[in-house]
Amino acid sequence: MYTNDDVGLSIKAGIEEEAEILGKSADFVYQAITSGTYNTAFTLLRASGVSAVILAMNQEPFGYALTSMANLAFNVPIFTSYVNADITAVDHLRYNAARPIFTNAWVDISDPAGTLGFSAEYWAFATTMTNAGFAIYAANAYAMAGYIAANVFIEGLERVEAAELDLTWENYIACMEDGEIDIPLGGVVDFSDGHRWGIAAMSLLKYGYIVTEGDNPATLDVVETSYVTESFAKVREIETIQDLEDK
Repeated sequence: MYTNDDVGLSIKAGIEEEAEILGKSADFVYQAITSGTYNTAFTLLRASGVSAVILAMNQEPFGYALTSMANLAFNVPIFTSYVNADITAVDHLRYNAARPIFTNAWVDISDPAGTLGFSAEYWAFATTMTNAGFAIYAANAYAMAGYIAANVFIEGLERVEAAELDLTWENYIACMEDGEIDIPLGGVVDFSDGHRWGIAAMSLLKYGYIVTEGDNPATLDVVETSYVTESFAKVREIETIQDLEDK
């Protein structure tokens, strides 16, 4: 299921390419959605007999898609991009264990010692956020994305300066295409030689929640009799595309 925009179409293209590599192109059904066609599109997918759904879309349509699947009681596993690995997109009251939600992730924030994945770089980011007075955002996927985007943008500016060039869009783009760019929190992207290569190592996360009896210590302004803790927890360690293809 994909949105007919740059986000959905690019994810769809990647799925199609990988399905061809694995010899499984015939196993996929593709269905586009727009703002008014969620229920119709999911009804068509269910009629096709699919056993899982990949939601190739950004945060807002992802939330609408979850609502539509819940309304239709369309209970198959859901897979989506790391951009949707945020608990605010999921209504735990409408969550169904028969409709689990999986996302990928390329930053491992589960290990404070920094011995797994790219945790050491994550904890440096978290410390920076905390020291700046924004500790609440230290585990927020959107904050990490903004931090990474800002760093990559500045990398381009520094390359233009190092090359002693005038700061123009043409020079900026040329410098960004001059070799790999290190990504904060792990990995590289590569725009050189016409490449548009991004992160190729991911772990797998699964949504879940627990209900705890008693008052929530995190909400000092109210007193509860119970509270919900939601998370996307890691269920598979970081692996590269090559690792998966070799299995």
